[in-house]
Amino acid sequence: MTAPPAPAASRVWNPAEAVVALAAVALPLALLSTVDLSLSLGDEGLLLAGARRVAAGQVPYRDFYAILPPGAFYLAAGAFTLLGESLLAARLVLVVCHALLVLSARDLAASVGVPLWGRLLALAALAAYGPNFWFALSHHWLADAFTLASAAALARGGGRWAAGAGLLAGAGLLCLQDQGAFWLAAGALAAASAGPGRRALGAFAAGA
Repeated sequence: MTAPPAPAASRVWNPAEAVVALAAVALPLALLSTVDLSLSLGDEGLLLAGARRVAAGQVPYRDFYAILPPGAFYLAAGAFTLLGESLLAARLVLVVCHALLVLSARDLAASVGVPLWGRLLALAALAAYGPNFWFALSHHWLADAFTLASAAALARGGGRWAAGAGLLAGAGLLCLQDQGAFWLAAGALAAASAGPGRRALGAFAAGA
């Protein structure tokens, strides 16, 4: 037996939640037009330097030295291929990442029974101190988004959601090894405790 699906009521957004979430997602879009698009030379610089080489056909660790996992390179390289090589294209990936964080945080909180005021507080915190606070594409933000989305999917219950959670957990691992590995272990334990049939664990492992 797998974990029971999340209550249908948790999937219905309260109007206040929708307003706060929309504001949280809209803020980084506004930042794209108001903040000087200058490169952050830390994580973002390393990530985008590698992404440029991947977009040109090179392979991390074989053709160039890299200390970051490969997932972030390929995501940014995909944006460069689709939208052109620019910092704006990279920051659009960050905007999508932020939207995934917001939606996943709300969905996870609702699935585990967090009351409305707690969900609003979480959304407001993400608006103030999420990627909007450090507006630079980083493998940390990408790993955060994938692992939180994985947790939200697992909390919904059911084999398909567990498989999706495993896939997202694997993506998180490819963006940040330690955080991804910790969540893979925690997610596997959560899936294993879902019922005696261990179907959720099998689906989670298959997805990963």
